[in-house]
Amino acid sequence: MKHHILLLMISLSNTATFAASVDHTPPIDLSELQAIDIKHYVQDREINVLTLDESEYLTLMKEETTGFPRGIAFIVPEINQSIIQQPAIKMLYDNLTEYGWRSLLLTMPNIEQTNGSFNNVQKTDNQSASSASENDQQQEADSSLQSNTGSNSSSENDSETVREPNLRLKAYHQDDIFSSKTNAEIEEQILKRVESAWQYAEQFPGYFIFICQGKSCAWLTSLFQQQKLMQPDALIMLSAHMPQQDLNDQFAQQLSETEFPVLELFKQIDNRWVSSSIQYRRKLARKHYKTDYRQRKLNSHIAFGNNNMRTVKEIYGFLTAVGM
Repeated sequence: MKHHILLLMISLSNTATFAASVDHTPPIDLSELQAIDIKHYVQDREINVLTLDESEYLTLMKEETTGFPRGIAFIVPEINQSIIQQPAIKMLYDNLTEYGWRSLLLTMPNIEQTNGSFNNVQKTDNQSASSASENDQQQEADSSLQSNTGSNSSSENDSETVREPNLRLKAYHQDDIFSSKTNAEIEEQILKRVESAWQYAEQFPGYFIFICQGKSCAWLTSLFQQQKLMQPDALIMLSAHMPQQDLNDQFAQQLSETEFPVLELFKQIDNRWVSSSIQYRRKLARKHYKTDYRQRKLNSHIAFGNNNMRTVKEIYGFLTAVGM
């Protein structure tokens, strides 16, 4: 029996030593995984690595195929998605070169969305519970006082029992996704990528236009409006929106205050945040006399990539109309 116990102890000791000696390899970062896929499927001559503040950013570049270059088209895709999975972005990157534009496709950071208002909501709920408890205690005291004094003012008791309405139950309410801190951090990461791309593109002649999709349009517009970036010659937006009411309204306000031409493309059946803000952005643009703002609806129900040449021709027509 003692022999078996000794063997068991030796075996457990060896197992523990082996487990301690094994190195734990953390899972690969999603951005690195997407970069590996891009390098595998894209031709080497299109891959371009940019650096800024000791950080490296992967971009793709395709040269114009016309004799007269028009300029650089900075393509800013949606965050948290591989550029390979965004057909509109890939389609514009491939086809704008035939119209004289050098395409520079940026890769965006992968950021986990968090509920920025969760702690605030918890705090509000606790405060409500605390105030309700205080009200109950006050009501009991008032009730005792009234019984001693013989007061019969029931109307005052009824008014004291009124609770504040739960505003979180309002129609169309949705908890915030991005806190102010998270929103600023994402803007900062996009700023660094665009700055490095801008510095690289200064060696090429022509106009500088930006094409963005989804939430990236809001952060990009904010950076332009705050003058943290040089002003582009034009901005083209695809299904631009923020999935949060206050940020969506802020986006519309900032967009109406920009001084460069803006073309907004949206689908007939689009994201509800896009559909709900199209008219509001149009009204703000009119209010601020932004005469170089255009909206165009495309009859595509799934993605802009399905309306391949229509999307490109809308962009080409708009740029021609504003002198590019």
